Parts: sequence; C-alpha cells; structure tokens
Amino acid sequence: MENQILAVKDLIPTTPWGEILKELLRSYPWIIEEEEQEYKEVFNKLHFIVAKPSDLVLIIKIFFDQGERRADAAAYNDECPGGYSMMATPWGEVLGYTIAAETLEQLSHAEILAHCLYDMTWFGSSEIKIEENCEQIRGG
Repeated sequence: MENQILAVKDLIPTTPWGEILKELLRSYPWIIEEEEQEYKEVFNKLHFIVAKPSDLVLIIKIFFDQGERRADAAAYNDECPGGYSMMATPWGEVLGYTIAAETLEQLSHAEILAHCLYDMTWFGSSEIKIEENCEQIRGG
C-alpha cells in the first residue's frame, strides 16, 4: 500500500458511525448508553467543521495497564516533543492534524476517530461547554 498523508478530517466522510461506536465501546467500556448519542452528535458536527492547517502530527500509542488495553493520543511537533492533548483543543485544529504513518498502520480509521472523539469531548460535548468547563477549572 502506498504511503498516504491523511489528516483527521480525511477519515470522517469514509468511516461509518457504527464502526466508530464499536471502537468507542471496546476502548472505553464505561461509556453509558445516553452518552452514545452525544458522541454521535459530535461526530456529525465534525463533518461541517473546517480543518485548520497544522504542523502537528497525531500519534496514538496503544499500551496495556493492569491487563486493560489503553490508548495515549497526542499531537506532536518539533516545538513540543512531549505532545499536546486534544482535550481542550478547538475541534478545527484537531481535524487538521496529520496522522502519523505508524498510527495509520496499527489502527483502523474507526479506532483513530474513536480515540479522537473521546479526547476531544473530555470537557464537554460542545466547544462552548468545553470552554465553560475549562474556564471553571482556571478559576474564572
């Protein structure tokens, strides 16, 4: 297979929601049924958000902790070799992240999107809610 350069946004139109939900529930079994609809709504919103060009590369590393399969997803560039979290990042920025070749080789598109959705919605299921929650944390 030829090496392709893909951004997170490129995976959205070709990845069915059902496959993403399956990966969300496999990776994060504590997700309750009511939350499934929120993830689906966020996924549907992502179709319409313009991706911002980025020099960040998304790397998702799978590891095992006490026998449980876990994922560490972060975006990297030369300025921040420690990585940036997606948890409070504007969604248009995340959509512009290029996906590392090793991540594309090791994970399905559905699993990549599942981990992105989980991290992107850590503080809420809308960008407004995320900003409000982050402001609260900062003490404002």
